[in-house]
Amino acid sequence: MKKQILILTIALISIFKINAQEGNATNGLFVDALIGVSSFSSHADKGRDGVAKFSLNARVGNKMYLSNSNKLSHGVQMTWVRLGVSTFTRKISGTIVNFTSFDMMPLNIGYTGYLKFNENIGLETNFNVGPGFSFNKHFTLIGLHLNPEFKLRYNALAVGLDFSFFNGKNVNEESYSPGYWFTLNTYSLVLGVKF
Repeated sequence: MKKQILILTIALISIFKINAQEGNATNGLFVDALIGVSSFSSHADKGRDGVAKFSLNARVGNKMYLSNSNKLSHGVQMTWVRLGVSTFTRKISGTIVNFTSFDMMPLNIGYTGYLKFNENIGLETNFNVGPGFSFNKHFTLIGLHLNPEFKLRYNALAVGLDFSFFNGKNVNEESYSPGYWFTLNTYSLVLGVKF
């Protein structure tokens, strides 16, 4: 089994290197910083009951282009990990409570596309999906993370908008709402670099 995984990995790396060309749509590592706001809601409460405050995230991954034309390139994006902190307030039993959650979205995979405007500038579109986790003293959420984003890229640098949608079930049996489903949405400005 280890030998088959090694052979598959070598084959994929070879394919990605063959398909990579010069320009902004090249294979490689990317690192992003994201700053934005979060909203938090409980499915039981049927509404957005968390007041948005602040969110700070960092993300590391790889882009692997499978086709690379003069104008439009398509490929696969693997986000190895997205780590962040979100803050918001929520009313619990008539009392306003400040929340700080620690969020982790590991091994999210999806589509990456690059529309080349000229040799230095292009528009990058990405859509990833994968597992997600969010923790604080009131809940432990495990669920699904969806993440579309758009970036304007100038050579290796990028700036854009990121939309993170996380839907998770509270698995903390000692919390005030065990078994409930929650949604944590984050809307961020992205600043990134690709190596």
